[in-house]
Amino acid sequence: FYVRGTKNHFLPKTQNPHIKTPKKLMLGEAPWFTAIALQGAVALFVAWLIIRPRKGGPNAPPMVLSSPVSKIPYIGMAIEFGKSPVKMVRRCFDTYGPVFTVPMAHKRLTFLIGPEAQEIFFKASDDVLSQNEVYDFMKPVFGADVVYDATKKNRQTQFQSMANGLRT
Repeated sequence: FYVRGTKNHFLPKTQNPHIKTPKKLMLGEAPWFTAIALQGAVALFVAWLIIRPRKGGPNAPPMVLSSPVSKIPYIGMAIEFGKSPVKMVRRCFDTYGPVFTVPMAHKRLTFLIGPEAQEIFFKASDDVLSQNEVYDFMKPVFGADVVYDATKKNRQTQFQSMANGLRT
């Protein structure tokens, strides 16, 4: 094959410097392929972290994974909770008792229904059960270093002040 109209029109097409032949890329050499593969791997890892079954141990409360609204684990619970949280909690209480855990996205919500179930939560020391982690979502409501975001000593002082205010 000869290419006419070029400076080296007598050279074969494969040796002509003016004609660029495409380089054959191997599977991982294309930058776009590597980027897409990396994004896919990260997305799968994040999905696995969110929906993986986590076991709490031998004394952990039962995990509620099924819902009459949808048979798809996790998604069915989220749909049922979105439609009617009170009905969902009532159904789980009737099925599992006063203590049960419901996975919601990347969090696990453990319900303690009734004074007997809640007593352990409020009387346990911070070494056994940390209230700071449970009430972390309240930080935007009360602000930093207030109530559950405060140190144990400051929190006790704040609780006493609030209790005195509620008695009046």
